[in-house]
Amino acid sequence: MAGHSFSSETLNAFVDGALPPARTADLLAAMAHDASLARHVAMLQRLKTAVGTLDDAVEPPPLPAPPARKPARVRHALAVAALLALVAGMVWHSQPRMPASPDTSPPATALAAHHDWASAPAPQTRARMPETFAWLTPVMHATGLQLARAQQGPNGLHLGFIGANACRLSLFIQPHDQPDTALDMQLDAHLQQAGWTTSGLQFRIIALDMDLSRFATIATTAHAKSRDHLPASAAQIALINAARLPCLA
Repeated sequence: MAGHSFSSETLNAFVDGALPPARTADLLAAMAHDASLARHVAMLQRLKTAVGTLDDAVEPPPLPAPPARKPARVRHALAVAALLALVAGMVWHSQPRMPASPDTSPPATALAAHHDWASAPAPQTRARMPETFAWLTPVMHATGLQLARAQQGPNGLHLGFIGANACRLSLFIQPHDQPDTALDMQLDAHLQQAGWTTSGLQFRIIALDMDLSRFATIATTAHAKSRDHLPASAAQIALINAARLPCLA
C-alpha cells in the first residue's frame, strides 16, 4: 500500500460515508488499481461488519491493566484493539451523493416494476445473462447475488438479482441517445437507487433495504465495467466480496 496518498482518516471517512464526493472518486479509482489498498479498505469494512453483528447486550469482560513497559507485540495488539474500537463507532449514513442528472433518476414505472418483482415469490430457476452484458456476470457473482430474471419490458431489459435474507436488486438497461452522464446515487435506509448513461445505454439500479456500503460498491463497480467492459480486477472483486453485508428486510 506504499505510495498511495490516502491517510487513515481518509480511509475511515470513506467507510463511514463521510468522505467528500471528489475524494471518494479518487479513492475508488485508486482501489481499482492498487490491490493492497483495496484489501486494506476491505479489512475495515469486514471489521465494521463483524462488530455490527455483536450482541449489544453482551458486555465485554474488563481487560487487565497493561504492564508499564509494553513489548512491540503488545503495542501491536493494542493498536488493533484501538482500530476495532474506532470501527465499532462507525455508522454508514450514506455514500456521498454525486452530481445529479435529471436523466438518470429512475422513473415511477421502474420503481413500480422493481416493487412488483421484489414482492413476488422467488423463481425456482435461474435466468441466463444476455451475451451482450456478459461482462456483468463476474461482477454480480462476486456480490453474492444470482440472476433470477432477464426480461424485456417498458423500462428496457430488466435484470433481477436475488440474494440471501430477501435481497433483491434490479438493473434496468435501455437505449438512450443522450450524452454520457456521471454515476448518480440516491441512498436512504429503505430505498437505494443509482443511474448513469454510457455508450448510448442508460443503466438504472434499484434495491430496497440493502446495506448502503454494499449497494454503493455494486453500483460503483457496475458503472466502471459498463464503460470499459473489461474483467473486474482482483482489487475490485476483493472490495465487492468484503461488502457482502446482509439485506435488512
